[in-house]
Amino acid sequence: GEKEKAQLGECIHLICKEDFPAKWQNFLPDIVKRLHTKDPSTMYCILEVLANVVERYRYENKSETLWREIKFVNDTFIAPLLKTLQFLCGIIGESQNNKQQLTAIFKCLNQVCQIFFSLSSQDILAFVQDNMENFRKPFLGL
Repeated sequence: GEKEKAQLGECIHLICKEDFPAKWQNFLPDIVKRLHTKDPSTMYCILEVLANVVERYRYENKSETLWREIKFVNDTFIAPLLKTLQFLCGIIGESQNNKQQLTAIFKCLNQVCQIFFSLSSQDILAFVQDNMENFRKPFLGL
């Protein structure tokens, strides 16, 4: 249930805090693979875990180690995050009559925004700068 998902997410967050990325380099590629689901409820769980992992980028002091980690996460995840954003915004129209589906989609979009904010807190990377219109455009249709 929801309680177990929250506990699992917190466990992954705590492990990542100590081991990611140096001792758990396959974590992010595994997350990216699982993000290819078309089910917003499942997608939300995946995004929530990642949001918890990267949230600390907002407030940690700049350092070379932190910057390498952020760059690794951005290089691995920012393009799939953009695809996820585009997918979610693209299915809103067909979900208009399904309150549960729409709720799940907007919860996912909130997580996408939280992740984007965390990843951009220290600096905005070239991929984001080059694709700013692609990140902005899906929101215009909302």
